[in-house]
Amino acid sequence: MIDRVHTKYGQSFKGCATYLLHDKNATTRQRVAWTSTRNLATKNPDAAWRVMAVTAKDQDRLKREAGIRPGGKPGKGPVLHLTLSWHAEEAKDLSKEEMLRAAYGAIRAVRLDDRQTLIVCHDDEPQPHVHILVNRVSPEDGRLPKDFNDYRKLSRWAKKYEKERGKIYCDQRVINEKARERGEYVKAEGNKTRHLVEMQQAVNDNDAKKQLEEQHRQMAHAIKERERQQQQRHTKQWAELEVGHRQRVAEIRERAKHAIGQELMQIRNRYRPRWGELYYQQQAEIRHFELEEERAIGWMRNVIRSIDFRSFIGLASRDDGRVKTISQAFELIVSTGARRKALERQHALQDKELEKQQKAEERSIVERMRAFQNRQLLVNRQRFQRDRNDLLLIRDLEKARIRADWLEKGRQMRRELYRLKQLECERNGPENDRNVRHMEQPRTNPSDLLPKEGADQAAKQIDEYRDRFQDRRERGRFHERDDDRDR
Repeated sequence: MIDRVHTKYGQSFKGCATYLLHDKNATTRQRVAWTSTRNLATKNPDAAWRVMAVTAKDQDRLKREAGIRPGGKPGKGPVLHLTLSWHAEEAKDLSKEEMLRAAYGAIRAVRLDDRQTLIVCHDDEPQPHVHILVNRVSPEDGRLPKDFNDYRKLSRWAKKYEKERGKIYCDQRVINEKARERGEYVKAEGNKTRHLVEMQQAVNDNDAKKQLEEQHRQMAHAIKERERQQQQRHTKQWAELEVGHRQRVAEIRERAKHAIGQELMQIRNRYRPRWGELYYQQQAEIRHFELEEERAIGWMRNVIRSIDFRSFIGLASRDDGRVKTISQAFELIVSTGARRKALERQHALQDKELEKQQKAEERSIVERMRAFQNRQLLVNRQRFQRDRNDLLLIRDLEKARIRADWLEKGRQMRRELYRLKQLECERNGPENDRNVRHMEQPRTNPSDLLPKEGADQAAKQIDEYRDRFQDRRERGRFHERDDDRDR
């Protein structure tokens, strides 16, 4: 009967074998009772671990020869060290053959029965125990096995092994395994260009015209640079908005997941004593059943306890595992196995009823926490929509400011061209006064009705609104941090 099972993974066959084949902190081998090898051509333990080390070192070559691409995700290491320990009271009747049988069973449980193995038995402790050194690298193709839940596989095997031996020494393993079967987690201890200048061909002063062109070219460059920076800022703001929204969603989900886990843990911790109590109660009933079966009248009392007499007279009764028909009752009288199965049915229904109560509480708390999470996600979505609308408004206002600057530049260009043409006509003499008086004034477009002063005022309002918006966002983050700290 296995009292404890230990598993360790490593990289050094030499280090592990040195510990197994020698006494603690010594070079002697007095504690080594016997050794055995499996899937190795040698029985010598010192040669065995060296063969295993060479096999692990040749892993890439073995893969290539088997047609498998070398490399891949690194595993836990080629060395697996298992320890199987029996109870001290079993030492007297425990043979080498039985210990080897258990060792082979443990190796099969983790699906490593085709791997090179060295088994070492120590006799330096009151409790019998064996150490199993396994090369996880396959000598056929160099692959490492999947090591998912090895400890649980060994735990299930140990439970079955103890049951076969006739006595359960580790009751907690049975309780933990039942909790795992109910789906509970149990851990054993141990990211425009725009054309701006339209020159009037009527102006003949080339020097002044060139100077005007250069001046407006610089103005256009400045406006274009502001427009480029604005586009970059808008892109960054949109990205920050999206990232912030996704981060808040992830935080809400993570908090909800953590809260659900905490609530479920509290429920399961509250039910765990009840499961333990039920387990010990059922074990006591089994022992009492066995004692009654050995007595002359005791087996009849087991029969009576296994029959639901209310169902015989037509009265309603609950399904508690007891038999409800005469034929079943007769089978109880003549068969010890039937009486034992009836008791097992009663215990299974008791487990099912307690599990039903626990699962109902768990579903209730999960539904409540999910509803709270959905409300938080809705609030976060509404916040995202408000922030999005604010950014859209700021973007449109800032784009309007750029358009106003382009319009003001066009108006200034036309005024300067008109002034140059007027000066040119004045220099050409009084005969050109009529041409000046009748010279076409700069045409006013509907889009020119926005004055420069109005554009400056709109720009000032945009700046004030942006400052208020940024301040509100900062206050929102501050309040969020306060809320998180309070929680």
